[in-house]
Amino acid sequence: MNRIEKYLNLEKTGFAWEDDLLLFTPNRLTGAVGENEKQEDHIQISSRKGKEISCVFYSSHYRVQCLDQGFVGREGKLPYCIDTTGLNAGDEIRGEFSILSNFGEYRVPYQITVKPVMMTDELGEMRNLFHFANLVQAAPDEACHVFARPDFEKIFIKDDMATAAIYRALHNGSNVRMSIEEFLIAIRKK
Repeated sequence: MNRIEKYLNLEKTGFAWEDDLLLFTPNRLTGAVGENEKQEDHIQISSRKGKEISCVFYSSHYRVQCLDQGFVGREGKLPYCIDTTGLNAGDEIRGEFSILSNFGEYRVPYQITVKPVMMTDELGEMRNLFHFANLVQAAPDEACHVFARPDFEKIFIKDDMATAAIYRALHNGSNVRMSIEEFLIAIRKK
């Protein structure tokens, strides 16, 4: 159902404007989502006086999708999904949720920053191969698990085709520790 159909449907159902205010938790979205991730969350909606709410909502940006059309009740949730597929670290998604209700029309703005995908370990955040090499020295068992993860290439290698080719050739070896040693030597991190 598009926006015009939603408004026409609301007009047919005869919304009576109530004398109350809606409360949104949070009332503004800011934050960060990793590259090529989908993150779901929600906004809690309630009325100050506890009256029944009838509302529909939509998002102004195609990368932030409402997972529901609306609700009727004393309180409810506006579930949404942020999709950063194809975006790069540092990109921003700006827009707003529009909520049309029997208490009036409201807007909840959002500003989402795309952050680089990274791992955390006992040494802190790991973003690149230098951090991985440090992990190999400090916690070799954990480094073996990290090296075998399906997202290792996306997090540590990114767009380096030569390093990716070396990793692909070594990561399925029978001796993971030996594969890590050979990998680090080949990329000159050891």
